[in-house]
Amino acid sequence: MIKTNLNKDYLLKLYGDNVIASMTDKKGIITFVTKAYETISGYSAEELIGKPHNIVRHPDMPSSIFKEIWETISSGQTWIGEVLNLKKDGGFYWVSSTITPYKDENNNIVGYSSVREDISANKELQKLNTQVYNMLDNLDEGFLIFDENFNIQKNYTKKCLEILNQDSLYNKDISEVLFENNIEKKEIFDYAYSEILKTDDELSKDLLLSLLPSEHYNEENIFTIKYKLLPNKTSLLLLFDVTRERELENSIKYEQQLQKMIIAIAKHKKETVELVKSFLSFIKDMEKDSDLSEIKRNLHTFKGLFAQLEMLYITDTIHNIESEIKKNNFDRDFLTIFMKSNLEISLKEDLTIISDILGKDFLSFSDTVTIERKVIESIRTKVKSILDLEINNKIIFNDLLNEIDSFDDEYLIDMLKIYKTTVQSISISIKKDIYPLEIIGDNKLLISKRFKYFIDTLVHIFRNAIVHGIEYPDIRESLDKNRKGKIICKYEVIDRNIIISITDDGKGINENDIILKAIDLGITNNIDIEKLSSADILQFIFLPEFTTAKDLNKIAGRGIGLSCVKDELLKLNGSVEMLNKKDKGLSFIFTIPYMKIRKEILNQSTVSCFSTIFTKVIKLFLENDILVNVNKIKDKSISNFNRFYSSITFENGDVEILLAVSIDESLINKVLDIFIPELNDISQREEMLESLPNEIVNIIGGLSIRDFPSEYEDLNMSEPIIIDQDILKSFQLSNVSLVKELETNSGSLECTIIIIKKD
Repeated sequence: MIKTNLNKDYLLKLYGDNVIASMTDKKGIITFVTKAYETISGYSAEELIGKPHNIVRHPDMPSSIFKEIWETISSGQTWIGEVLNLKKDGGFYWVSSTITPYKDENNNIVGYSSVREDISANKELQKLNTQVYNMLDNLDEGFLIFDENFNIQKNYTKKCLEILNQDSLYNKDISEVLFENNIEKKEIFDYAYSEILKTDDELSKDLLLSLLPSEHYNEENIFTIKYKLLPNKTSLLLLFDVTRERELENSIKYEQQLQKMIIAIAKHKKETVELVKSFLSFIKDMEKDSDLSEIKRNLHTFKGLFAQLEMLYITDTIHNIESEIKKNNFDRDFLTIFMKSNLEISLKEDLTIISDILGKDFLSFSDTVTIERKVIESIRTKVKSILDLEINNKIIFNDLLNEIDSFDDEYLIDMLKIYKTTVQSISISIKKDIYPLEIIGDNKLLISKRFKYFIDTLVHIFRNAIVHGIEYPDIRESLDKNRKGKIICKYEVIDRNIIISITDDGKGINENDIILKAIDLGITNNIDIEKLSSADILQFIFLPEFTTAKDLNKIAGRGIGLSCVKDELLKLNGSVEMLNKKDKGLSFIFTIPYMKIRKEILNQSTVSCFSTIFTKVIKLFLENDILVNVNKIKDKSISNFNRFYSSITFENGDVEILLAVSIDESLINKVLDIFIPELNDISQREEMLESLPNEIVNIIGGLSIRDFPSEYEDLNMSEPIIIDQDILKSFQLSNVSLVKELETNSGSLECTIIIIKKD
């Protein structure tokens, strides 16, 4: 009997019933098995011993593996590897095998021993994992896991590589991979996730997760991002490529916008033609206009008007230009060139679309007026020349001139009706539920085209009512209000004034927000604000770039719109009052002088003539008599009438000219010190200050008469009189007037000239 270096009894004792082990002779015939081997294979020891070991060989196991095994062990070496075996019942099991040759006392190989570990469960898990990842690799979503150090783990799907445009992701920083082209999003992600890892509070985690970017884009794709916290401070990321979806959405959105534009323009052909003409004129004159703030205000109004017509390109371009102007301190010349080129290109794109769909002649400018403008201008010029020559016949010819002007009149309802579309369009775009705009007024009321610019700026009032005023349906319902908001526009003529009111039933204006903003901007302070009425505080919203809006968007938020409204209103000598009720709504009430018989061209030239005379005399008086330098003379739309003011009139049977002089406190004290030096008694000084404006206006009037044109030599000068300020302002609104402000190093003086109409 051959003695070997292995004792079977010893092996049985060593392995027991739990270790899968066997022995074969040199030819592979089984000579020994453990109980565990019998159990896993399904064979008894009697069925196994004496049989070739390939009794448990599985047909799916490659023959190359068995060739490798025999070559290794027959050379005296140990083979270690994984083997798929066949059970008696046809099933299978996986084992990790260690097969070792055993030798006799002469060191000759006489057989082989094998110890196995059942790895069937692991293999099944691997198989399942493979199947899962194969399945995930074929889904549209990408899956990856990253650890607390932001390092991406090995198990990510191929879709992640495609979405993130990467060759490999393993061990890369997740925030770098996701947001390499957006520092702001990367910082948000890094901060929020670092905080998530520090806290155990689930509510805090949910809140921080909500801050994480949910959508992003790289050079190739747009994708959404979902986050799932896993055990052991790891996290699962789900990525979904929405590039095609967004492209489809944008395509649908473009088609919808295109359809809305064509419908709006088809409905408002006349308004479109006039708007395009006006805008082209604005672009042409841009280089001549040195007032950049005026350009910005006009541009903002044009944006609102183009938005009313749903214009595709020009509206966005103006919005982008406004943003660039706000961000950058452009050189004036460069800015003009930059704006003109972009505006012209965008407008041309819109007009090309309109022409392609509605026909090239649809927006022809030639059919927009009944009488050609050049004919009107020709007649107007001729009549004006007659007026200049024939002073005695001015009433007859002025009536004729007014009749010619009325050729261009339009129905006010026609100017306003486009806002019905505006209200509907904006409310839909921001998902607010609003009834159709109500416009109440006389459909036959004609107004001059000089009102058109003001009516155009009302787009800002309507937009603000929708965006900032009227609440969303759920909020309105919580306030016991109708879920649908309402805006009403009403107009009528009262006492020769047009009264236009725009009322919404929204939340009104928060006066505290206005106060805080005004203080923040340095417009007022905590002390002065106490002296102001609610009406005064509300007037702050008309200041340039004054806004309490938290967010800027294409619809509203720049603080320019309402200043545009006020500017055009002042050009018409109009005024505005606001009625503000918390949670009830806001009303804008505009009062504008309305005269069916227009203000005389003659009076326009007359007021200009007398303004030149009075301004010259006042300048000489201040510089020669009061010894102060006049630094600047500027035009104003309407007078302020300080505490110290007085007026005087010049009159004959046909003409009455009113001169009002208003002096601020600093300058009038300077005048008093010149007239009466060393007057220190307070009561006497106050008394003299009150009477001093009468003396000043009397001096100015007397010095000015000698410079009056020959046709006004017979004007009689009245005594100085302090007319009630409200009456003075009423005179301004209902007559031709002109205001000059002279600024000195000691204060300012305001000179108002009013040509009082004779009935």
